[in-house]
This record gives sequence, C-alpha cells and structure tokens, in this order.
Amino acid sequence: MTTQAHPSTARRLAGALLISLGAFGVPAHADNSLFAIDTSFSFDSEPGAVGGGQSRVYKEPDAKFVLTGGSSNLTMNVTTKAGDDWTIQMASFPGVRLHPGTYPLAERASFRIGRVPGLDVYGYGFGACNQVWGSFIVDQVQFDESNNVTMLDANFVQRCYENGPAMRGVVHYKAPPRSFSFTSDPGDRLANGRSASFTGAASFLRLSGKPNWVQYNVSGNRETWMAIISPPTGQTLQPGTYATSDSPTQTLAGLSITGNGTGCSSSTGSLTISSITVGKDGDVASLGANFEYHCDSNQPAFRGAIRHRNN
Repeated sequence: MTTQAHPSTARRLAGALLISLGAFGVPAHADNSLFAIDTSFSFDSEPGAVGGGQSRVYKEPDAKFVLTGGSSNLTMNVTTKAGDDWTIQMASFPGVRLHPGTYPLAERASFRIGRVPGLDVYGYGFGACNQVWGSFIVDQVQFDESNNVTMLDANFVQRCYENGPAMRGVVHYKAPPRSFSFTSDPGDRLANGRSASFTGAASFLRLSGKPNWVQYNVSGNRETWMAIISPPTGQTLQPGTYATSDSPTQTLAGLSITGNGTGCSSSTGSLTISSITVGKDGDVASLGANFEYHCDSNQPAFRGAIRHRNN
C-alpha cells in the first residue's frame, strides 16, 4: 500500500487543475498518465470523525477493490495486504437509479428513513457511525446490461452527528478523467475575475473533432462554454506549447473561447497540450490542455484547463 497525505478533495477546483505554461514553441512529452483509468479510494478526516484525523490514498495494484450491488445501492470494499480494510456504501434516493448529480441529506445507508439517499463509510479500526449526516456527488457512473456498476467517479462528506467533524473522500472505480475549470483576472471580458470548475455531476462535457480541429463544449451550473482549438496551418495538434491567436496561421495555433454568449473580436495567448489521443475512427478521443487567453491582445487573462477522455 502506498500511504501519503491526500491532496484535498478540492483538487477538483480550478487551481489544482492548472499547470504552469512553458515558453512558446517548446515541445512536451505526452503525459498519458492524465488519462489513466483510475481505481482508487482517498480521504481526509478531522479528529473525531471516522478516520481519526488521518489521510490515506489507496490505489491499484497495492490495494484490492471489489464493487458490488446494483444500480441504486452499491458497496465498495478496499483491502490491502497490510490489513487495511474499508467499506464505502452509497445509495440513491429510494426507487431511483444512481446518476450524475448531488445527493444531499444522506443518512446511514442501511438504516435511512423516508426519501433520502444513503451513505456509510467505515473501516481500518474505525467503526461505523451510529447515525450519518452526509452528502455525496456522483460525477460519472455507468452500468452493464445486468445493472452492475462498471464505472464510478464520486466524492463524499460524512459526519457522525450534525455539524460534527467531517470525513471527506473520493471514490474512483475504472473512472476516466473528465473536467473543465477556469480562473480569470479582474477585468477579463469572459469571466471578470471569477473562477469555476465543471464536472459530470451537474454539467454536460463533450469533446469532438479531429487532430486538425477540436471543439470542447461545457453546459451546466447555469453556464455554457465552448473552446475551438486548431494547430498551425498544415499541422495536426501534438503535445507541446503553442502561441495562439483567434485563427491559426503558419506559426500560431488557433484558440477561440466563448462563454455565456460572450466572445472576443481578437485574441492572443498560449496553449499547452499535455496529451492528445485519437481513436480508430480518427476522432480525438482524449485531450489534456491548459491555456491562457487574452481578449484584444494585452487585456486581463482567462486561464483554463481541459481534462477529458471519451468513454
């Protein structure tokens, strides 16, 4: 087992997704680790919560993961050769199949009353809560023809009593990355100093196109965003860092960003592609990209990160 301090589950926010940009034109090696199918369980805990103030990260192959249950109520067991043993139970609203979204007011999964969802996380010498005050978010979930869960991307907060100390965790089972985030400087035309992060829990994220023209669409949280990315004329998109303008030229990549109906008449910036893959059909299958975007040359910056792998 690999044990380390768990980065806060706020890693889903924009700052944790951004990486620094290198000098224009410097090639980069493809970082395929961005798109590795992830099976893992990690948590932070406050003193007094399940976990006892500790943090842990468990990943295959050092830990064994067994996921059981149906489409509305699932259990993940995590074990290691060192004797660590965790159980994570998540249950949807009664009569409702698990789906991307937020599940508030969760009670202890096996003892819940009424129409609330269920949550129960315990193990490693820490017994289950007598009662649970919690919530969880499902970013991605898939099922097979028999309604068995085949993929899960979720995170949770659990307390053993109302307003008590919290255990916060992230559960991945054969889950690909899929998120969009941005930060912006005050005065930026597109977001004017705001930052935001989008996942499948509340948003539709779609990657389409070919290696010579990629479109990324985000719709959710009352916002719509679109990025159109193209390589310098006559080239295909490859890992590396590019200087950009609103339209591609022989030396500049094309980058056009619009958000909530607002765009730029012209732009400058930079684009770093960490990884890009193409499927057998010739369509782009995954993209890891960071960008810095300035409307009308030297205006304040809009910075974004795309992490997306199609299923």
